[in-house]
Amino acid sequence: MNNKEIAIIGGGMAGLTFAICLKNKGYQCHIFEKNTEFKEVGAAISVFPNALRVFKELGTIGDILATSGEMKKVFLKTQKGKVLAKSEPKYDLPAICIHRADLHSILLKILTQRFTPITN
Repeated sequence: MNNKEIAIIGGGMAGLTFAICLKNKGYQCHIFEKNTEFKEVGAAISVFPNALRVFKELGTIGDILATSGEMKKVFLKTQKGKVLAKSEPKYDLPAICIHRADLHSILLKILTQRFTPITN
């Protein structure tokens, strides 16, 4: 590998986001994933404004916001449902909830549409 190539271990959301960041800076990324296909499973996740700032910088925020739902109030509760704290996020970007598979799919689409894959 030359100094503009990097190996990324794992093709989950962090690995794909990292690859998009590096490719925007001119790096060639080799993503190594133990599964035979890139896919994500699971339930919804919360994405807060700091993470959305990264996606905005990468130019992926439009698809993410179109697929997600805004969290206008956030409650921290005990196992029995007693409210310990309540927050109403008010930032330049919203706090959102999105299905993990949807976010993963968006990142994979951005990575494959914008950048030419490396073949060995």
